[in-house]
Amino acid sequence: LARHGWSAVMFADTGAIDRGAEEYVTWSELARMQRSGRWQIQLHAGRGHHNIPSAPGTSGPFYANRDASVGESFDDWRERVTEDLDWGEEQLRRHVPGYEPLAFAPPYGAYGQLATNDPAIPPALRDELRRRYGLVFVQEHPRAAREGDTLVPRLQLTRAMTGGDLHAWLATS
Repeated sequence: LARHGWSAVMFADTGAIDRGAEEYVTWSELARMQRSGRWQIQLHAGRGHHNIPSAPGTSGPFYANRDASVGESFDDWRERVTEDLDWGEEQLRRHVPGYEPLAFAPPYGAYGQLATNDPAIPPALRDELRRRYGLVFVQEHPRAAREGDTLVPRLQLTRAMTGGDLHAWLATS
């Protein structure tokens, strides 16, 4: 990044970092990245980076569904989700000096726009995320962000994607 004068954003799964998951960076690494000036650390999830039971025998993203296993109401869903976002932001404030909530990338890029077990969730969560963050990166057909966007499509990088694939996407966006 420094060689090219670039900066980047890392969306942190604070629950996994807090648990000490081996495949994740540590709090000290995140703090060092933020201090470098090359990285901006933002929230990806509190403890809610997983699927939950959305109906008998099926599951769906934590933020985009009510928990069917406990008969969660819409109000209970809202409380669970806002508490999770609050917890994640608090962890970033505690561990990453200079953290300021600017953007959010929900797990799976889903705020309920792709699938949900309650049609009231997508507009409610979209409004909550817009209130908290300037940008929300979501799953939809990749395209370049446009001025004024608050919901921004994200390019999902996978292990199968080559450098050429990424270059081609960037060249056409």
